[in-house]
Amino acid sequence: MSQENVEVVRRVYDAYLSGNFEAALAMIDPEVVWDASRAVPDGNVSRGHDGMVEALRTWTGTWEAFRIDVEEIIDAGDQVLVVEQQSGRGKGSGVPLAQQNFSVFTIRDEKIVQVVVLRARDEALEAAGLRE
Repeated sequence: MSQENVEVVRRVYDAYLSGNFEAALAMIDPEVVWDASRAVPDGNVSRGHDGMVEALRTWTGTWEAFRIDVEEIIDAGDQVLVVEQQSGRGKGSGVPLAQQNFSVFTIRDEKIVQVVVLRARDEALEAAGLRE
């Protein structure tokens, strides 16, 4: 089952990064919990497709030339840990963004039901039930 979970997450990233947002949302539970409270300034916990989309729109809308590069996808059973590099520059300010983020996805019945976004690898490994 865990390899299937990795594939769900991989397909969501592929769809999202190619601009096919409807396909990405089709693999995400309508009641998804998006928790960015520990990762970004003013991050919070959002619920449902609308809450998740708004949280993503707010974050990505802060940056020009925003880009996500997936560096690693780690199988953790019912959870999948994604290591990603985000880059861009602040709209108006020009402040560069170059940071590594960690997203822990929880999957049930081939749908993503929760995403926790973290800034530290050790914290992400712990959240995914993995130890380094």
